[in-house]
Amino acid sequence: MSADGVPVREASWRLLCRRPQIFACDSFLTPEECLAIRRLAEVNIPVQCSSKMRVDLEITPGGGDHAVLRAIERRIEALSGLKAHPGEMPWAVHFTPGAEEEPEKRVNLGLHLDTNNTREKRWLTFIIYLQTTPAHQGGHTLFPLAQTKGSKVTHLGDTLLAANLQHTGPALNSHLQEAAEQLLARGEVLAQKALVEESARPGLAVAPREGLCVAFWTRLPGSGAVDCASWHGGAAVTGEGGKWTLQKFREAPPEALKDCCVEAGGSRTPSPGLCTRPRAPAPALLRGRRALSR
Repeated sequence: MSADGVPVREASWRLLCRRPQIFACDSFLTPEECLAIRRLAEVNIPVQCSSKMRVDLEITPGGGDHAVLRAIERRIEALSGLKAHPGEMPWAVHFTPGAEEEPEKRVNLGLHLDTNNTREKRWLTFIIYLQTTPAHQGGHTLFPLAQTKGSKVTHLGDTLLAANLQHTGPALNSHLQEAAEQLLARGEVLAQKALVEESARPGLAVAPREGLCVAFWTRLPGSGAVDCASWHGGAAVTGEGGKWTLQKFREAPPEALKDCCVEAGGSRTPSPGLCTRPRAPAPALLRGRRALSR
């Protein structure tokens, strides 16, 4: 039993990909915990929601659903070896309603790196799926440059990152349009093949399953450079139910930063970055098993 009198569970982590480094845990949250987090967010989501919405969740005292969120934060702190701190973005629930008609493009919101929007201190991201979305309805988390089965197509990500572009949107309006279009085309193929669960596909597509947690690194081990293989994005969703996720970005605290790391891409201006990841790289993830408790 935990200190709060809640039974301790154990869950197994498995390695999905080495670059970017991606781990998955199939039973990170129970169905009851998923429902609790959805309840916290649903009060801020209109009944007739027609576009993707984000609801920030603050850690607050109290019991019930708020206690569940605090418990999840403690798990994430233990797994990443770093206490939550004020320099990080809050927990966020994302809800994407399902479209009634088949979208023209499955990668309709583009692809990005998690250091986008001047969040250079990010190094590790946790995505927790709060509801299962059937594969044929989409909603997969897409990693089109993930190095699987010998694939090492990272030059597209390198080209954009070297020009300090970390989202395909701005790149489509620049001299780097060709590289952005090729990256998006690769993501589109991945999304389409994931709909029918075809195994022969570029990169990696993660289907939303209730309770599943995916942890992936934005930065490379040792050097701390942004990993150009970590470009990713969410595929469009169709049908009823939509897609629900809970997300947390881990960001390095000031004491972990040093002015000696140049970001990936030789033409970029040197800026404060991670020389190494804060502490060990998620020791619990690498060991494969971790007790989950509140």
